[in-house]
Amino acid sequence: MPLYRSISTPIVGDGQRTSFWEDDWLGIGALRHTMPVLFSHATKPRDSIAAVLEKGVRESLVTRLTVEAERELAHVMRLLETVQLSNTPDSRSLIRCSKKGGELAVGDLYSLLLTSGIAAPYASFVWDSFAPSKAKFFAWLLLRARIQSRAALLRKHILTAEEAGCDMCGEPLETADHIMFGCSFARSFWTAVGWTLPEDANVEDLHSYAAPDAFGKNAATTLTILLCWNLWKHRNGVVFRRDQPWLARLLRACRDDASLWRTRLPQAIAGEAATWDACLRDIS
Repeated sequence: MPLYRSISTPIVGDGQRTSFWEDDWLGIGALRHTMPVLFSHATKPRDSIAAVLEKGVRESLVTRLTVEAERELAHVMRLLETVQLSNTPDSRSLIRCSKKGGELAVGDLYSLLLTSGIAAPYASFVWDSFAPSKAKFFAWLLLRARIQSRAALLRKHILTAEEAGCDMCGEPLETADHIMFGCSFARSFWTAVGWTLPEDANVEDLHSYAAPDAFGKNAATTLTILLCWNLWKHRNGVVFRRDQPWLARLLRACRDDASLWRTRLPQAIAGEAATWDACLRDIS
């Protein structure tokens, strides 16, 4: 079904055969992707449009919603004001892999399945590193500028422009680039670990920046991901727990993780991690 959804678009009639959360039936993308916080509160994520509307959107969610979920719900409810179901059964229209008459072109679909696609230039940077899986997934999202910044929440109408600023330094717009490189706290962090990055550094080019020699020749990618991972977690502590930005605490967190991550390095390059602690010394 996910493959069929990727090559077709729903034509909503009675709402019985179209997924409320997984189909792009409102023209803004599947709600599970465009309203991810609200979707995480759904009690029956596979329900059809008809089932959700009959029960009520709010009644289809857990009892208590987070602030972000309430904002997403308000946006969805505005979109639903113009929705009217009919007695006509739902249908789907192929947007790719179709013949002139609208039928499925099996040969085109087979070719699509065999297509290898275009390799991301930073794929090996992420997946060939020795970071833990959760940090690799974070790095993959980071290098695609897909981490959940306030600018991303602003685009999704979850936050207002007045709420989209950086809690770390007060800048009016917090993007992924700002979190990692533009914020004054982030810049002081990179300086502390001995890395002078370009003034216009951005997350999508992170894989191309030459790391300091002290990071190690073959272990540099792993340490780079470790630093970004901990900077991200430190930012989340400031945003969600109201912690105070504290460079010394961030460096200690990096050093604690480094003592664990270095055990993941192959024996042949394990010695390169010997200089990591020197990069992560406490700053008083």
